Amino acid sequence: MKLNPKRKDGVAVLKYIPCLKFIFHVDNGLGTQLKGTGLAAEYDIIHKKVIWRKLSQEKSRSQKQFRNQIILFTSLIPSTVFIFIISLIRILSGDIKNIQVSGVSRYVIPILLGFIMFLSFEYLMIRIRSKYEICRPPSSNEQLLYFEGFEQIALKFNDVWSSNRIPYLANIIVSVFVLGLVLPIMFWLYFIPSSIGEFAIKLMILGLLISLIPNIGWNLILKSIVLLKIKQNIKEEIDTR
Repeated sequence: MKLNPKRKDGVAVLKYIPCLKFIFHVDNGLGTQLKGTGLAAEYDIIHKKVIWRKLSQEKSRSQKQFRNQIILFTSLIPSTVFIFIISLIRILSGDIKNIQVSGVSRYVIPILLGFIMFLSFEYLMIRIRSKYEICRPPSSNEQLLYFEGFEQIALKFNDVWSSNRIPYLANIIVSVFVLGLVLPIMFWLYFIPSSIGEFAIKLMILGLLISLIPNIGWNLILKSIVLLKIKQNIKEEIDTR
C-alpha cells in the first residue's frame, strides 16, 4: 500500500510545531542523578506516547553544526518581529527622542514579543532533538530511573543549590522573584517615556521576562503533570510483570 505523500508532508510539518511535544533532558551524565546513557525522551501530545532517542557520538559534530544554524535562525525570529515593532512605533511616533506607547498596545506589544520568544525557544528544542537518532525503548526499570532522575534535577531540586532538600523550592523562589518583583519593575520602567534606543532595550528585556510566564507554565507545571502520568504508567507496567 502506497503512502499518501500529502499526508507524509503534513506529518513532517506537524512534528516541528512548537508545544506539540514535551522535551526531556538528555542523560549526559553531568547531573547527580544522571548515568550518562545518552538517552533522551520526548512525549508526543498528539499520539500520547513517549519517543526515545539517543545522542550519537558519531553524529555529534554534525549535530553541533546543525544546532548552531538553528540557534541563529531561531534568534532571528523574535529579532525580526522586534525590529518591525520598533519601526512601526517610530513611524507612528511624532517625537522620536521621547517615545511613549499608550493605550492597549503598550501591553499587547511586549506580550506578543514574549510569546514569540517562547515559541521560538520551543521550536529550537524540537529541531535540535529531531537530530537525535530514534532508538528502542529501554527497559521499564531504566525508563523509570531516567524520569526520576529528570524529576530530581530539573523539577524538584537543582544541582546549583545542592544543599536544598525542599522539593520545588528553587523553582518557586526564582519564579516568584522574576514574576513578582523583576517583571513589575521592568513594566514600570517600560512605561517611562524614553528615546528609541532606550525603549528598544526595555522592550527586549520585558519581552524576555514575559516569555518566562508560558515557559514556567509549560516546562514546570504541565511537564510535571505529564511526568507523573508517565511514571505511573511505567510503575503499573512493572507491577504487572
